[in-house]
Amino acid sequence: PKYLYTEIIGLQNFSSGAFIGLILLIPALVTFLLDLSKKDNEAMGFNSKKIIIGRNLIRDILVGMGCIIIIGFVVMVLCSFAVMTFIKSYPYDLSFSMEHIQYVMNQGMGQYFANSLLIAFLVSLIGTAIGYTTAYVTARTQSPVVGKALHLISIASLAIPGIVLGLGYLICFRGSFLSGTILILVFVNVIHFFASPYMMAYNALKKLNPNYE
Repeated sequence: PKYLYTEIIGLQNFSSGAFIGLILLIPALVTFLLDLSKKDNEAMGFNSKKIIIGRNLIRDILVGMGCIIIIGFVVMVLCSFAVMTFIKSYPYDLSFSMEHIQYVMNQGMGQYFANSLLIAFLVSLIGTAIGYTTAYVTARTQSPVVGKALHLISIASLAIPGIVLGLGYLICFRGSFLSGTILILVFVNVIHFFASPYMMAYNALKKLNPNYE
């Protein structure tokens, strides 16, 4: 991805970037072939069994400390952004400053934030509908060819970096009515995040007996 970013953003070499993006599709193809070799278990379901875990003070303290350490590392990464927001010039001048916030607000941050909320709302609405519908068709179709083809297309975005999708949309829709609009950002985000909710719905539907419907 770093080399791809350098070729496209730094050198504006879109042809090389497109070839790199094509290579990055290989993991998706491998994943599909592995999934194709696995037999679906239509009778698979959920089993519940009550498990009673006894108290163990040493174990609980060690596990709790481990969880706190992991959470601490995650929080530190997030807090670093918050702290650097109020630093004048990291790492040279660590004095408190509000000039970065003022600069961003003067550049129209309110409009950008509103656009982000609108994009997020449309992506969640459209993505949920398309993702669940695709998972339902894939899980319930009687044609193995159609089902596997849809499944391959649906999981392909797992192996495609966002910059590759952006390049593809830039090339495909250049000069169209979608170019430069919020809709093209909605579509590319739906595709970019499509595989995870699709797989969640697909796996859940495969575990349910079709006769329930």
